[in-house]
Amino acid sequence: MLKVYRVLLIEDEAVTAEIAIQYLNRYNFTVTHIEDGREAPGKLRETAYDLIILDLMMPNVDGFTILESMRRTSDLKVPVLIASARTDKEAVLRVKELRAAGYLTKPIVEQQLVEKAAIAMGVPLAAIIDKRQHSFSSRIWQDNDATLRIELSGVPNGSTPAQMTTSVMSAARMVSGVRQLAIDIAEHFVLYPQHFPVVKQIVEHAQGAMRYGRLNTRLGGSYLKVCTPEELAQLRNLARLSDPA
Repeated sequence: MLKVYRVLLIEDEAVTAEIAIQYLNRYNFTVTHIEDGREAPGKLRETAYDLIILDLMMPNVDGFTILESMRRTSDLKVPVLIASARTDKEAVLRVKELRAAGYLTKPIVEQQLVEKAAIAMGVPLAAIIDKRQHSFSSRIWQDNDATLRIELSGVPNGSTPAQMTTSVMSAARMVSGVRQLAIDIAEHFVLYPQHFPVVKQIVEHAQGAMRYGRLNTRLGGSYLKVCTPEELAQLRNLARLSDPA
């Protein structure tokens, strides 16, 4: 099952932060960025992160102090990946003593970032998914059971809802004798940050175009496996859900 990994990026240098965020967003990461390490304790209380990427040299509180504070917190188990331009022996040894999960040398290189993030989190590299290899695609057709079928795969983008609305409206004008609507969505949808609102919008637009409600709409696909119980409950209000297995 796909997982989206939550990353807290603590980096005061704007260009470095932008590059790191761009790289991480190409994969199944979602990034929270803060420039001031003094904000870190609050962020860690609010959210369960899978990884922290920490700069060493920052103006208000340096990375060593932040890491020392984290290690004094007995219940904090989040792996920390250091990202720094410092390569001197003193810095590397001190980071090792503070039990950081890895050391990433600046300037940040995409492949090294991905590989070291996977190692730090203790997951296989295969668990890190490149969104660029799963571009969004859709199929709409009418089958022999008088069902209009919509099949969605890949990772959606900002234009997906409007694109699907146009496609469904066109299909609704072309078909006749359709008695039900079936929408199947692949699990890579979860890699889009706003995946759930997009799925709801697609279902609602398709139902509106076909003038069908919940009892005439079936929603299925491997996407359902990655939904939370709360999300599944909302989807059940829109459509009949199929077993995603």
